[in-house]
Amino acid sequence: MIARAVLLAGLALGAGSVPTRAGADDIDCAQASATMEIDICMSREYERADVELNTSYKRLRAQLQRFEDEFDCAACTGMSEMLVEAQRHWIAFRDRDCDAVYAHAADGSGRNQALLECLIEHTRTRTRQLDRRIEPAG
Repeated sequence: MIARAVLLAGLALGAGSVPTRAGADDIDCAQASATMEIDICMSREYERADVELNTSYKRLRAQLQRFEDEFDCAACTGMSEMLVEAQRHWIAFRDRDCDAVYAHAADGSGRNQALLECLIEHTRTRTRQLDRRIEPAG
């Protein structure tokens, strides 16, 4: 978690110093080649993945809550809170795992990319896991 906070804070501060004509907003991620540009592009990708995860999580949690409210099922009681607890544990796992990836690459210029790749991979995997549990509306 420490590595992630340091990385994201550094990217926010460094975004204005990226050597482009108009700044970090104009980076063409398909053409990014400098380390800072790649870091910024991967950070954006992680932010998009995190938004998708949060959307899926909220949909599943709401669906579980509706299911609890609509059906009298002893085994169903507390499903949404179990999801909350599981998500907290998943976040702790993701953060520790990605901190280990960052630590392993800490002496290299690709350490931020290694961290971001880990965060993106875990986030997309978790989104797929949650999406498989969401029942189609109908």
